[in-house]
Amino acid sequence: MRPNGFPDRWHRSCWMRHNPRDVGHIRTRSIAMTTLPTSLVYIQFGVLFLAACARPTLTTVTPTESAPPVEPTLTAEALPSPSATPQVTATVGTPATDPSPSATIVPGAPIPRLSPGQALEILSIRMLDASQGWAVGSAAGVTGDFQRLLRTEDGGRTWNDVTPPLAIPPEGLGDAELRVAFPSAASARVVYSFSDRTQVSHVWRTDDAGLTWAPSGLLPGDTVRYYLVPMEIAFVDQLHGFLVLGGGVALGSAPINILRTLDGGASWEVVSEAYDSDTGSIDSSGRSGMVFVDASTGWITIGHSAWDRPQLNWTRDGAQTWEYVELPPPPEDPELYDRASCGVYDPNLLSPTSGRLHVLCYPFNSDGELNFLYSTDDGGASWQIMPFPGGRMSFLNEDLGWSFGHDILKTRDGGQTWAKLSTVTWDGEFNFVDENHGWAVATSGEEIALVQTTDGGRTWTQIKPVVGP
Repeated sequence: MRPNGFPDRWHRSCWMRHNPRDVGHIRTRSIAMTTLPTSLVYIQFGVLFLAACARPTLTTVTPTESAPPVEPTLTAEALPSPSATPQVTATVGTPATDPSPSATIVPGAPIPRLSPGQALEILSIRMLDASQGWAVGSAAGVTGDFQRLLRTEDGGRTWNDVTPPLAIPPEGLGDAELRVAFPSAASARVVYSFSDRTQVSHVWRTDDAGLTWAPSGLLPGDTVRYYLVPMEIAFVDQLHGFLVLGGGVALGSAPINILRTLDGGASWEVVSEAYDSDTGSIDSSGRSGMVFVDASTGWITIGHSAWDRPQLNWTRDGAQTWEYVELPPPPEDPELYDRASCGVYDPNLLSPTSGRLHVLCYPFNSDGELNFLYSTDDGGASWQIMPFPGGRMSFLNEDLGWSFGHDILKTRDGGQTWAKLSTVTWDGEFNFVDENHGWAVATSGEEIALVQTTDGGRTWTQIKPVVGP
């Protein structure tokens, strides 16, 4: 099934292969998570098109085309052989903004911590180095357990439950979803999103590995009137972060509010508002990812949506204004966008001027797909377009990157050639911290497992995570 703008609408295996790592949206069985330098998130919506869509009013930047694409060379390489909970406290701050009259803060007891030795089901993972990292998970084998924030210092074998002391409403958390960002190994920013859209959201922050937490003031903006909920969150350091608030689709569009913090998440301001043509209102109905590389420069990509043309939105002033960057078609196929539905995925913004994108196209007259790697090193003035093997794309720097699908491939020359490392039978959400050390949340049917590689992806071994002492 082809994607329809939001990964949760199509089969998980397709989502795992074709969508970027994200920044904040974690959902049981459909998972994406913040991974520097990229950060992305995904939301499930019921779409109701009541009228024809209208393209957002944005400044258009038309880049020049670069040299013709280089056909990737696949090099065969060896295939793999099968192979103390802290006391969490909260420092409650004073709300910076009055809540809407229709919103309520629901009292209740904080989420109870998991006991040492409890087996865990890891839903998404973000490692910072070979030992330290964060994850979202739940108690394995416990029906209805909440999404929890976890932290490891031994490569993922044992975890501490450091979930923020969010008060549980009388009816429980239900399908509340966790959005997360990790500025450092000791810092986390967390916000829950409630599907009923009536509870006021706070962004929780810790800079001591989850030992203590402090909530932000109430988020600004008319969130109840426009049915806006936290969709994804991204931080570039401990002070500077961005939060997307969005809602359902109406009249064929779903604009978003973008909030910014300059003080680590204690307070937030609206910098890009829904339906504001002066700043370049961004439609979330096809949004496939958001990533910031510093406090000024960021991308929001648009996947398959009503327009069926690749779209990239670029900010250079901290999300206050957005430019619509028109990506050129491949030089050898200038009519591609007229004969195929194309979307942009896997935003890898590596510096203020350098980035990599995955453009995925479905020709109208066939069931196949076309995959391209778009690369710029001059701030989007020009793009080099190369064939891409498919799957999910991730780059650690301008040269080193991976293609993650059932076939796992690696490039050391920016995507000009690709070497096959292994073939796996599961779908995965991958996280590499260097050329050799990586983790994946592996799914096959209803089964889910945490696996690890220490040889760059050639072999994988399963980890059975538990709550540490």
